[in-house]
Amino acid sequence: MPSSLKGRLNAARDKKYTELRAAIKEMDAWNYSVQTSRAEDYMSANHTNFSALGISKESK
Repeated sequence: MPSSLKGRLNAARDKKYTELRAAIKEMDAWNYSVQTSRAEDYMSANHTNFSALGISKESK
C-alpha cells in the first residue's frame, strides 16, 4: 500500500474515532443528567447508570 494512501486512511480513521468518542461522551452526559435525581444531593444520589466512557457515577 502506498504511504500516501496509508496516511489518508489513518487520518480518516482517527477523525472517525474522535467523532465516535464525542458522540459517546454526549450520550453519557445526557444519560447521567436523566438518571440523576434533582431532589437529592449530588454526592448522595443513588442510581444505576451505563457509561461507555466512565464519566457517570456508579450506584452505591
